[in-house]
Amino acid sequence: GKNNITVDYGTTIAVSGNVVTISGVTFTGTPTTKTTQYTYHFSKWSVTNGATVTGNLTVTASFTRTVNNYDVTIKVSPSGYGSLTHTKVESVPYGTTLSVNGNKLTINTTTPTTVTATPTPADAQYTYKFDSWTNGTATVKGSTEVIANFSRTVNTYAVIWKSQDGSKTYETDPAVEYGKAPSYDASTPTKDR
Repeated sequence: GKNNITVDYGTTIAVSGNVVTISGVTFTGTPTTKTTQYTYHFSKWSVTNGATVTGNLTVTASFTRTVNNYDVTIKVSPSGYGSLTHTKVESVPYGTTLSVNGNKLTINTTTPTTVTATPTPADAQYTYKFDSWTNGTATVKGSTEVIANFSRTVNTYAVIWKSQDGSKTYETDPAVEYGKAPSYDASTPTKDR
């Protein structure tokens, strides 16, 4: 805002940080309150400490603003079904967009960061697969969480039945899930091998 005061010619102006004092009247340069997007800072006064009034004078406070930064946290769901090349990217500017391409999440900063989601290697029981991203196309407007979603399927195996004399071999159809007991009811299996 503007404040007008009348002072005598030759009055000395005192400047200290964001405070200016003229003839015992103090003015404080107070930055605008921080928003989710910006933080405002007092920069300087248009006069220096010890300046004297020699005529009409306008004293102006200057301010700057900086874009706020936030962390982007990336998690795996369900836990243990996959891994990530990054689990947190710090100091991402407000307004930064995220994008996805398959199992890759890109945080589009000046120097983009790409996070790769990799399924856990298959084991005897399960095969793991990357499915999708939750919040993968967000715009950073605060601390942001992105989730890499994975799934798993139970592996199946063919069970081979052999006749007692070894002259015939049969394979189960459909294959048997890992951990399930195969059964044979003494009839001829559906798949001759």
